[in-house]
Amino acid sequence: MELRRDILCQQRKADTVATGITEMAAMIRQEKPIDDLPAKLKLSPGGMLDIEFFAQYLVLAHAANHGELLQPTRVIDILAKAVQLNLIEQETGSLLTNAYRQLTVHRKLWELRQVNDQMPLTQQQLTQTQQAIQQIMGA
Repeated sequence: MELRRDILCQQRKADTVATGITEMAAMIRQEKPIDDLPAKLKLSPGGMLDIEFFAQYLVLAHAANHGELLQPTRVIDILAKAVQLNLIEQETGSLLTNAYRQLTVHRKLWELRQVNDQMPLTQQQLTQTQQAIQQIMGA
């Protein structure tokens, strides 16, 4: 745990981190085909990958001065902490959080539909799925 903290809390230039993350996202998009809905939701510009990388940017660029960013590990929790620390505006945090939640739900629903086409879900599985979606949406 200390090694993680030491690495993530190194002082970094924000523009260097942004460049590195942008380059990494571009490499991932080049390597991975965007041939189905989950891939589109994850990899398309403005999709889940960009929001996840933005959260990681916040940690890498600001953890040296804001160690509190290391405590949350989920993307939406990192965004909420960044708002709390005034690293991003409330409106930006809310927009990204809502987008990430909706993209996640759409991706999971598509995956479930694929599974359900091959093997229909039981009522208990459907109920559990609905509860999981509600939890993702923050209900």
